[in-house]
Amino acid sequence: GRSPARRHPVPPVRQRDRAPDPGPRDPPPESHGRFLRRDGKGTIPIPPEITPARISKALTKRVQNLAIRVFRAIGARGFARVDFIVKNEEPIVLEINTIPGLTPVSLLPKQAQAAGISYPELLEKIINFALENVQHKSN
Repeated sequence: GRSPARRHPVPPVRQRDRAPDPGPRDPPPESHGRFLRRDGKGTIPIPPEITPARISKALTKRVQNLAIRVFRAIGARGFARVDFIVKNEEPIVLEINTIPGLTPVSLLPKQAQAAGISYPELLEKIINFALENVQHKSN
């Protein structure tokens, strides 16, 4: 049978860097936590995040390369997160988020941590990217 589509966000942390491993958000089983909806009308299930994704090395490489291509195609600078779904081993780009969440529990910092980049190191990289961009524009 056909496999369900799964969401895989990938954060390229800079054009010249390797993209960290993708992390999926799986459809939530009943045991997962529930959180208050923003409109205050009940709760919704929040799927778990698993980083790195439980996908083949070949598919991981394809998704990472595609994330970097998307990042470059829009002329992004510094960092962003590219979200995919993967259905039947075929990655499909959903969106690029050029201002992803940066709290310690957000996807980008979790994926950076899985790639060996600590939260303070990630923030330092982001600040340095911004400073380099400002210096480049002033020259």
